[in-house]
Amino acid sequence: MLAIGKAQCTACVVAFLLQNVMPAANAEVMQAGYRAHRIFSKHNASRMSTHAQDTTRDFSTVEVLNLADTDSNLVAFRNSFSDGAHGYMASSVTGFVARFSLAGFNNVEVLNLTAADSDIQSCAGAFPAGTFGYVISRTGKVVRFSLLGFNSVDVINLATTDGDLNSMSFGFTDGSYGYAISTNGKVARFSLSGLSNVEVLSLGQGYVGWFSGGFTDGTHGYLIPLSLNLAGRVVRFSLSGFNNVEALAVGVRSFNGGFTDGVHGYLVPWYEDGGPHSGKVVRFSLSGFNNVEILDLETWDSGLRGFGGGFTDGTYGYVVPYHQFSKVVRFPLSGFNTIEVLSLADEDGELRGCYGGFTDGIYGYVNPYYKNRELFGVGY
Repeated sequence: MLAIGKAQCTACVVAFLLQNVMPAANAEVMQAGYRAHRIFSKHNASRMSTHAQDTTRDFSTVEVLNLADTDSNLVAFRNSFSDGAHGYMASSVTGFVARFSLAGFNNVEVLNLTAADSDIQSCAGAFPAGTFGYVISRTGKVVRFSLLGFNSVDVINLATTDGDLNSMSFGFTDGSYGYAISTNGKVARFSLSGLSNVEVLSLGQGYVGWFSGGFTDGTHGYLIPLSLNLAGRVVRFSLSGFNNVEALAVGVRSFNGGFTDGVHGYLVPWYEDGGPHSGKVVRFSLSGFNNVEILDLETWDSGLRGFGGGFTDGTYGYVVPYHQFSKVVRFPLSGFNTIEVLSLADEDGELRGCYGGFTDGIYGYVNPYYKNRELFGVGY
């Protein structure tokens, strides 16, 4: 059992309405009037909800759902997804998965993955495919569970195929295969149909290190560099042949997750080259694997830096505040030139240190992670 005490802010799920937020006039940051209003305990999970037709209430009303009230192991989440009816969050430290109803933002259920394998405590990646949810553990185990019954756990160990698959940094799917990225410069893929047929792609010695995320455009898999030795090089490989490794140097050193809108890849800012946290969101063309563009969030606010994960609703891109930062930023995908900001700390100083999230098409959900870097001894 994890002693969390005041660290229950690691269970504060923040969710906000996606539509009808007015753009910042003349590219100015819109904060006043768009702050989250907390209804209940500041340690609870929260969802910022409004009526879509009332633009004055966007980014305002907070609904509360305390995940830790259901089970104290429901803390410190980096990976989450939705199946359309439920939201799922996989703990990075306990091996527990939470799911809750999206319609009512309630009805928390718990699945303990360590009951199937005690080695599954730290989650490196999570995604849905069909009627199953998948979790990639840091130690190279792949866990599959039923989304229908939220049970029926199966486990495979990637390291039995290749010993270098014992330290994983992320995972994603193309719908047919699951992909798990190793810190040892290799990518494993496995068939979703049978949770079998593990294949291994070696990226080469120049790509040994941490990748903070990945995604697919249906033709290629893309890996997002975190470790400084990766020198800001985005890596992609062919899905059809599971080969043809290419790299694109984007001019910024380190990123903390990313996503795609189907046309561009977006990289979430983390560190400059040997310097402080970065506020530079980078995007590049998927079709040509080129045409790098940069949106520097610090142009509007010097505090807009150091993010962890992000997502898109098809109209906007969202980046999530990480570590000690507390401002959620969104930008239009079409223009990639203006921003809007929601400062969580304006409502509660402890609402900071999130990582990643997802959307159900109406709300955006942000994963609660930690209050400070030393809290659980995890993170990059």
